[in-house]
Amino acid sequence: MTITVTDAPPTPTNVARQAGVTVTQSSQATGQEGTKVIDGIAKGYPGFDANEWSTVGGKAGSWIKLTWNSPVTLSKVVLYDRPNTNDRITGGTLVFSDGTSVPVTSLTNNGTATTFTFTARTVTSVQLNITSVSTATQNVGLAEFEAWGVSTVAPANREPVANAGPDIYGSVGKAVTLDGSASSDPDPSDSLTYTWTQTQGPLVSLASASTAKPTFTPSAAGTYVFGLSVSDGKASATDSVSVVVAATAATNVARQSGVTVTQSSQLSTSQGTKAIDGVISGYPTDETKEWSTNAGKAGSWIKLTWSSPVTVSRIVLYDRPNLEDQVLTGTLTFSDGSTLAVGALDNAGGPTTITFSPKTITSVQFTVNSVSTRTYEVGLAEFEVYTA
Repeated sequence: MTITVTDAPPTPTNVARQAGVTVTQSSQATGQEGTKVIDGIAKGYPGFDANEWSTVGGKAGSWIKLTWNSPVTLSKVVLYDRPNTNDRITGGTLVFSDGTSVPVTSLTNNGTATTFTFTARTVTSVQLNITSVSTATQNVGLAEFEAWGVSTVAPANREPVANAGPDIYGSVGKAVTLDGSASSDPDPSDSLTYTWTQTQGPLVSLASASTAKPTFTPSAAGTYVFGLSVSDGKASATDSVSVVVAATAATNVARQSGVTVTQSSQLSTSQGTKAIDGVISGYPTDETKEWSTNAGKAGSWIKLTWSSPVTVSRIVLYDRPNLEDQVLTGTLTFSDGSTLAVGALDNAGGPTTITFSPKTITSVQFTVNSVSTRTYEVGLAEFEVYTA
């Protein structure tokens, strides 16, 4: 009896996302570059225009090209049109580096996948030439460009990115959770391991120190610093986070009784008072939980006023969580005449913390000085002001 053993063929993967891929294109809008077609996120305008490629006024004749630094064997391309209902590719051609081509028919107009399969070919590039578009098209583009096949050379490992999260404020006796879940690895097949170590502050015991979110309970006031190391088994990266622990818990006096809110403008469903409702949310999850101006940009403002003086030392601002509207710079103006500069807020709606020496005040105003180019209606998800 003769037994013949053969290796199973390699499983095709989306080689558009492997290391060593470059993207070129006929044109691109700021914030909607060609590289966004291989970011692994098949989304776009409306709501996610930072995750798509858009030309600048491009129509038929526009193109985008993927090039590999070593040969790949392709058998399938999956294209995702820009998900808005106006811009649509209705015809095109895939042109490969070996001189072959595959026709492209109309892409699905809602941004879902349109798949083109073909006889496998070994190439170093593939270019989509757009030959026709819908009559409503203003800026043709793609949400995602997947090229499925196998690489003839194992891709080089890319290092992970460690993110220990923003600094944390706590109080004695209250559990604190560290958060490294925003750490990432550019190689989709790699999984991460986490190692936390304390480098400063009164010694504590970390529970679940080998997970993304360990916890500890401080027994003394002070500043605690923790280092995070993440590894994909081949490379590692580090980051650190500070935890400032007070003897007693600071109070968010923005939510106490007697606080009034005024603002430059507001939408009927997103009033200024929503910035102190204690709910950190907003569009696209729940626009009724945030403050949004009515088409406001630089120059917009929101002001909190107390009926009696408060002594404060920390302010936390949360930008509107959609990816279009973003505060880039601003100024905090206090009733005692002092001011503080504020840098860019987290565009995903995470906390931006401003700490300062204690001030006794009756009001604080946040004025927006500059915004992103994609901003339509600047605002805040939440405006927190903490006692000293």
